[in-house]
Amino acid sequence: KLSARPKVVVAAGADVPRQRFTLAHELGHLSLPWQAGSVFCHPSDGTYVPTDAIAAEIEREAHHFASEILMPRRWLDDMLYSSDDLSRKIHSVVKEANVSVGAGMIACQEAIQFPAILCFINSNGDIIYRHRSELWPAAHAQAWPGNASTLESSGWHMTEFTFRETGSRILAASLDESHASKIRKP
Repeated sequence: KLSARPKVVVAAGADVPRQRFTLAHELGHLSLPWQAGSVFCHPSDGTYVPTDAIAAEIEREAHHFASEILMPRRWLDDMLYSSDDLSRKIHSVVKEANVSVGAGMIACQEAIQFPAILCFINSNGDIIYRHRSELWPAAHAQAWPGNASTLESSGWHMTEFTFRETGSRILAASLDESHASKIRKP
């Protein structure tokens, strides 16, 4: 017999930031009224992938809900515009919100109101995440991280933060301060 009460199951072996995001994501499914009754079974091996556009949109909305719960936009804006080193700002967001690097970078990328590109590289040198803000010039879309010197010579400011525990790195490129101050929010 099925219970009328929803049940959320979180993998016990997942790290705390992953569990927090999963719980907030599932709360989104339960809280967003237009998602009522949209139940997807996730296999226990974590390989669930939405199979159609509607399912993908439902998952995207739940991700956005979780991101807003864990990293509210107003707080995120304050964090991102508090100093000049973009990679350190992202690290601060990840640590203070207790979220994964991926979740933190995606939230930051959506909040950034100036041309920037973010890259997360694991300790093996593999690019795990790379995304550019909407204001990133199309001409430079494929130029980074492989060609950082070209960007630096064109007025882009490069920053890097390395996690001591894992050796993974956050790389960020944004317009240098003389250019960025003209387009950043006040």
